[in-house]
Amino acid sequence: MILLFISIFRSEIVKKKIKVLPLVFLLFLFTHFISAGLFFCKNVAVEYIGGKNKGNIVSSLKNETKQILTKQKDINLYETHKESYITINGFIQNLFGNKIINDAEVSNDVIKLKNGQLTGYTHSLFTDEQLKRYSEDISEFSKYLENKKVDFIYVQIPSKTSGDPQQLPAIITDYTDKSFNQIISVFEQNNVDVLDLRSKIKEQNLDFYSLFYKTDHHWNSFAGRWAANEIGAVMNSDYGFTLDLSKLNEEKFYLDKNPNKFLGSWGKRVGPLYAGVDDFDILIPEYDTSFVYKYNDETKIGSFKESLIDYSFFSGNYYQRFSYCTFLSGNFAFINIHNNYATCNKSILCIANSYSCALLPYMALSGYQDIYAIDPRINTFSAKYYVEKYNPDVVIYMMNTDYDSVILTK
Repeated sequence: MILLFISIFRSEIVKKKIKVLPLVFLLFLFTHFISAGLFFCKNVAVEYIGGKNKGNIVSSLKNETKQILTKQKDINLYETHKESYITINGFIQNLFGNKIINDAEVSNDVIKLKNGQLTGYTHSLFTDEQLKRYSEDISEFSKYLENKKVDFIYVQIPSKTSGDPQQLPAIITDYTDKSFNQIISVFEQNNVDVLDLRSKIKEQNLDFYSLFYKTDHHWNSFAGRWAANEIGAVMNSDYGFTLDLSKLNEEKFYLDKNPNKFLGSWGKRVGPLYAGVDDFDILIPEYDTSFVYKYNDETKIGSFKESLIDYSFFSGNYYQRFSYCTFLSGNFAFINIHNNYATCNKSILCIANSYSCALLPYMALSGYQDIYAIDPRINTFSAKYYVEKYNPDVVIYMMNTDYDSVILTK
């Protein structure tokens, strides 16, 4: 009965949204100014009662006004109540059924897909100038690796909009997959092996959106385990690795359930009342594991759960919580995962971004002796520097964004 009432109420509201929206906006402004006035009065009272101008109301008013005008005191109400404003706005946008939430910066627009998931989208293709530069860099790096007898492969990480384009609002034109195809062509033209995980998802008829968080752009633990197996299979078949991929069999994991723990990057722009929040479930191996994990300047030693999973990121409210950083403690400049139970004596260097956080822990389980990884968005050293330092057997370039940040040889 309650759900029926809400449905009818929302239907009536949507019919009259043109009339109601201005009223909601005016109410929002009125509330904002009342809040600002109360905040100002409170500060004047504090100054009058116990500040430098104690007992002098005129001086207290002048002092508070001066601090506002000269920005000596942070009374920016938007910043003070930002989270509440976002939550209220998201609730209203959801109430009216809006599927596109525009931002001042168009790249930050939030789109609600037909299935209820949130996403952004790619607004343009790569320019010829960009592609030429990428090709020159990849050609030089590929020849360098060939001389070093180090293998090289590009792994195309999928994006949420790589799924069904019909999920997007009709008004949106997304160039994500076309831009990925441009990048793949650059690697293929330079005779670099390519593993396109988008194709693997389609070949295996996987539920594409089950691999991603509802409110975030990243993929999840289930996707990480699956992708680790796909990459490992290629390492074994094409590069002479002896990884034990049975370690990645689904039945060898239990699910560590963490309900309602995650409001992703898109969700934080529109609040938890627009599309809900995510569970943050983590696949944990049931068998014995032992790793030495070097993260930037820190070292952790222990099992998969002890060394590669960091539950401290579950603290704070939805806006302050960075649950995705539970994997590997989040974004890194450089990491090294050493497997004390390695099944082969080979190592890899990954050129990666934040999508690797949910992937590399599961890759480590399959038996690489060492996984080295750099995030070029943070790390200013070149990939060549780490090849010289660690002499990996294979370099895996695994990206789906931020190609301009990659430094390969210089």
